[in-house]
Amino acid sequence: MDAKIIFQYFLFALIFGCVFSASLFAQPYPYKGIGDGKPATDVILTLVDGIAVDREGNIYISHRSMNRIRKIGKDGIITTVAGNGEAGYSGDGGPGRGANLDLPSGIAVDGKGNVIFSDKMNSRLRKIDANGVISTIAGTGREGYKGNGGQAIDAALFLPDMITMDKAGNIYLISPQGRSWIVRKISAYGVITLFAGNAVQGYSGNGGPAREASFHTLKDVAVDAQGNVYLADYINQNIRKIDTGGTISTVAEENWKLIADEEIHPSGIAVDAEGNIFVSDSGSSKIRKIDTQGKVTVYAGNGQFKDFGDGGPAIAAGIRSPGAAWLFRPTATCMSRKRHRTASARSIRTGPYPWSRARGYPVSAATAARRHRPS
Repeated sequence: MDAKIIFQYFLFALIFGCVFSASLFAQPYPYKGIGDGKPATDVILTLVDGIAVDREGNIYISHRSMNRIRKIGKDGIITTVAGNGEAGYSGDGGPGRGANLDLPSGIAVDGKGNVIFSDKMNSRLRKIDANGVISTIAGTGREGYKGNGGQAIDAALFLPDMITMDKAGNIYLISPQGRSWIVRKISAYGVITLFAGNAVQGYSGNGGPAREASFHTLKDVAVDAQGNVYLADYINQNIRKIDTGGTISTVAEENWKLIADEEIHPSGIAVDAEGNIFVSDSGSSKIRKIDTQGKVTVYAGNGQFKDFGDGGPAIAAGIRSPGAAWLFRPTATCMSRKRHRTASARSIRTGPYPWSRARGYPVSAATAARRHRPS
């Protein structure tokens, strides 16, 4: 093949790529086959991991089984913001909708509207900016733990999972290491460090530096307005707190023991502006609240392993194995597992609402998907 033909092929590919990228930016719903452009309540979701809400109240989910990041707008319409559905790694510098992702997991939104997510099997953290352009912000694609103290973009990551961001723009990332889990921190300046965990499976370290603490299986991470970090340890059945000085403790440890007869497995965690902690307990199919005094109460869910009760008191509703959680006044939102690998996002009003606090606020799926796949 002579140079002229090669140049023509190259020119065609370049023009096609530019046209394709432009069309992805221009089309509001390029993936109608998976429900884009429809009310989210009419769309089947499968294997959703992370959930986040921006300042405007738009919901973002990491649709793991579809290799996509999706958005549920305030109008209830679902769209794709990143991922073309094919597993892989490509697309940086172009429209997020045209990129290849591989099992997106944790997700967060910063104050500028940038969406950050874990691209788990690609061992990277990626960003979709407010213009829809995707880029990589952490990870070389190599699995591992090297790079602490340097730039996150040059570091190795291992199966990056759930993430959260504080108001200063620092990212906290949980990932497995050996048989245990660790927490790494990426500063607003892009420097990565070990934040918590000694990579030894267990339950230890309270009262000391978080880096010397042991965990078993971390499922979620959250941060409060003061910068304290909270971890949901699924197997140890507790919530750990790392204060701004780096000291670790267990939250409401004695009060948790009072409900030890229940099958407790913290799977999601969120903290409100007052410091109240909301825990998705997939073991008992309940949402629990830990107030600032350490009192533990059931906030939503009657313990039945199925979804029902929309429009009624949250305390009487069924919430099937709740997972990732997010707070956005006046609602709390959690992911709920369903049969046949399906999922739903359900919202719980935190007030004001014409129900008494004793009865619990209504649970609703009016802003998110909750449809079952046929059994």
